[in-house]
Amino acid sequence: MIFRRLLCAVALLCVATTVVAKDAPVVHTVDLATRHQTIDHFGASDCWSTRILGEWSAKNRARVADLLFSTEKGIGLSLWRFNLGAGLQPTRIKNPLRTTESFESAKYEYDWTRMKAERELLVAAKERGVERFHAFSLSPGPRMTRNGTTNCDAGAHTTNLRRDAEGDHARYLADVMEHFAIGVPERERVVFEWISPVNEPQWDWNGGSHEGTRASNADIKRTALRLAAALGKRHLSTKIHLAESGTIPDMSAPNAKATARYGHAFGDYVDAFAGDSDLAPVLGKTLGFHSYWSDGGGEFWPHRSALRAKLDAYPGWQVFQTEYCVMQWGRDLGMNTALHLARVMHGDLSIVNVTGWSWWLAFSPHDYKDGLLYTDWKKKGDPESILPSKTFWVMGNHSRFVRPGMTRVAIDGPLLQNHAGLLATAYHDAASGRVVMVYVNSGATALEVRVNVAGDASPKRQRAHVTSSAKDDGLRALKPTKAGSTVTIPARAVVTVVLD
Repeated sequence: MIFRRLLCAVALLCVATTVVAKDAPVVHTVDLATRHQTIDHFGASDCWSTRILGEWSAKNRARVADLLFSTEKGIGLSLWRFNLGAGLQPTRIKNPLRTTESFESAKYEYDWTRMKAERELLVAAKERGVERFHAFSLSPGPRMTRNGTTNCDAGAHTTNLRRDAEGDHARYLADVMEHFAIGVPERERVVFEWISPVNEPQWDWNGGSHEGTRASNADIKRTALRLAAALGKRHLSTKIHLAESGTIPDMSAPNAKATARYGHAFGDYVDAFAGDSDLAPVLGKTLGFHSYWSDGGGEFWPHRSALRAKLDAYPGWQVFQTEYCVMQWGRDLGMNTALHLARVMHGDLSIVNVTGWSWWLAFSPHDYKDGLLYTDWKKKGDPESILPSKTFWVMGNHSRFVRPGMTRVAIDGPLLQNHAGLLATAYHDAASGRVVMVYVNSGATALEVRVNVAGDASPKRQRAHVTSSAKDDGLRALKPTKAGSTVTIPARAVVTVVLD
């Protein structure tokens, strides 16, 4: 419903969007001296459905990996989120693509042959140049939970993790991190830069359709401190990442519903974690949230502005948007969802100043707006279809060209920052001098723009890549031109302009 309201609002506002004649390009100026956040990554997760690839041919597994991770053949994701499964629960969670194996075979014993497809994709990401990896846990394993399953039941308890199993849960997570860092052949070694021990902890997760557990702020603190001790004992560099909040508002204010229901504090995660002198040192000055439910018209800007204001009280802390998709049934391979994604990314990057941004499912078989790549494959013997969506390519308008270490800089000029029309962000690579602009045109009219660069840069060449509703417009490369030349931003399209 939120998605439909936003689309209607955009459609109405587009009528009023200023029409610019093609012979009168607008001029935008990139100011390299006005610097914002340094970008760390753009990513997606392997959660659940990538296990399908274990039934596929090596050729098509490689094609999926190329599309996700290659900067030449695909969209060049620079981070991969790896789900640490809590264990298969076929009687509780009947959809096999909503639950995942655990490496734990018995208490303190492990079967490292499990999650074969997911492990192979992890290696494929590394081989294609991905250097940032983020592990996340949705639930403790069944032997460590109150009800013996990987999601909650109703009751007064604040979490499904048993108090007497907190140490075992921390040990399990740290053992997995150690195994991937040093316990496998060199080719397969991955050092996870972050690990998230909780995910969307403010939701009940009662009898849910997939893994999940709630956790109060006090529960999360105990879990994080135990995990920090376990990682330190193993001399691992992996940092703990909190809180994977299910909403933006809960980052800057308490979740009143959960707090009242369970009688303990939930939410207000920035103050609760960055402001905790015991906890803050183990977090690497990084927090994370999900952009669900803050993607409609009325809440879009206020929610992000409130979070930014809260973060400003903690200098040096950075924030990632770690999970988002459009919460609506009906697979969409076209530009509606793609433009919606582009606007959400713009808001998170330009208002919240996120340094990392990740989509939810990299690979989806569902009839839902949750995937980048889709497939119609159902069972072995079916065609191994790989369906790149326009959402996939729009993600690539950012991930392929805005690389780790680049800094967001100011861009200004006529018609810009119109949520129903033209949006733009700009980035600078100080080492190479490259300047990248990502334009989002939600309007019904094509616009002609020219870009000037103010600052210590003298680009010679201009390249542009277009994603639009046209069949072949998935990061379609335009012919290179001289820097400062006019470039067309088609209606309902995303265009990345590179000056170097």
